[in-house]
Amino acid sequence: AILKNLIIEVEKKIEKPLNNLNLMIDSSHTLSIEVSVKKNYDQKKILKNQIEFLIQDLRQQISSCNKNYIISHILIENYILDDQYHENIPLDLKCNTFILQSKFICIERNFIDILKRIFLKYQIELKKIISTKYAKTMLNSSEKNLSKAGMMVINGSNLKEVLISSKKLTNLGFFERIFHIFS
Repeated sequence: AILKNLIIEVEKKIEKPLNNLNLMIDSSHTLSIEVSVKKNYDQKKILKNQIEFLIQDLRQQISSCNKNYIISHILIENYILDDQYHENIPLDLKCNTFILQSKFICIERNFIDILKRIFLKYQIELKKIISTKYAKTMLNSSEKNLSKAGMMVINGSNLKEVLISSKKLTNLGFFERIFHIFS
């Protein structure tokens, strides 16, 4: 009844039916997994398709080892070439070893299914579920506007986040579609 009243109130404010929404959750049903992968390059250049492959491989491994969770956010924490940290993707640089440090923020599959069923009762599709803890990292320490934080996540403001859109990749390259580095 509370949710129904909130939906009615929102629909009155926006003056149209609420068909889909992005939901930000602060829940114990989340799991943060930090993982690194190391690759030897023997003084060869790092190419975008190689980084693409590493990220896809990590994503598949995280998904297959954590079947009760769905990946909500993928963050690239660091790029390390021969023990030197790089802020940006180190394309076309030569190195002996390349390390990609990343973080996967996951949400329990059952919890997401429950949320989807609840909103489906009101004909509302959940487009994206955002971790509130992660969204808060987008704000300055003095800011507390969670709506702004959520919009920053949805709009791709964190250039180190790999946006998850669909399981099937389109004709666009992985970085053009998922990272924002070439825009």
